[in-house]
Amino acid sequence: MRIFHILAICLCILAPARVVAEPDEADRAVAAYYRSITDGLEHIVLWNGAVHDVSVNAMWGSVEFDPEKVAMVIDAGKPIIYYHSHPAGFDEDGIRYPPTPSNLDFAALAWFSYLTWKENPALPISHRIVMIEEHDALVISYALASSDITRTLNNAALAATYTKERATIQDNQEKFEANFMKEYEVEKNQKIAVKLHVLKTSMRVTGTPCVSSSEKISIYFICSSTDFNIWIQGVVK
Repeated sequence: MRIFHILAICLCILAPARVVAEPDEADRAVAAYYRSITDGLEHIVLWNGAVHDVSVNAMWGSVEFDPEKVAMVIDAGKPIIYYHSHPAGFDEDGIRYPPTPSNLDFAALAWFSYLTWKENPALPISHRIVMIEEHDALVISYALASSDITRTLNNAALAATYTKERATIQDNQEKFEANFMKEYEVEKNQKIAVKLHVLKTSMRVTGTPCVSSSEKISIYFICSSTDFNIWIQGVVK
């Protein structure tokens, strides 16, 4: 049985409200782009009707993003899907298991959401990871379902308010700097109080196998819960 099919069975049993969806235009386009990359490294790709690779300092196991490129995609004002390519992992017995959102992915979700919503609080965004196989691409969606999303929205709205106020301040350096520091404190709150909180709380379930009692198969990923949602978006052929 292919590894993707095993994961689909386990996710459907563990989270019956979620179903395996059909891949959409974005999944197909991004999967095709990932297949064209030959460096074997992780990449962050944004989709808003077109593919935008915003990766910098890409390595096997980590990648950073170019904030200017991300800002340009946000400024376009179109719904955004944040994609992250994931390699498969291996357990202590050398058995390969599918990629799944890690605590780092959820922390990145909180930060990307803040960056997006402070510029456009009405902009729809979502987050997915992709694993490229020889013939298939597995796409998994993930989301926060907790107060951290509300806190992120509130921080983004507050930061946007300070940015607008600063644009109206003229010939008053002291007031300008005070306003800037207020926004800095909001950003620090998002990084520490929210992003770090997501990072730590998701550690509760990271690395703990979700087990399908009927299939007797362990799948390593963060189990869907009241705080962390995961579901299969689709398999791109």
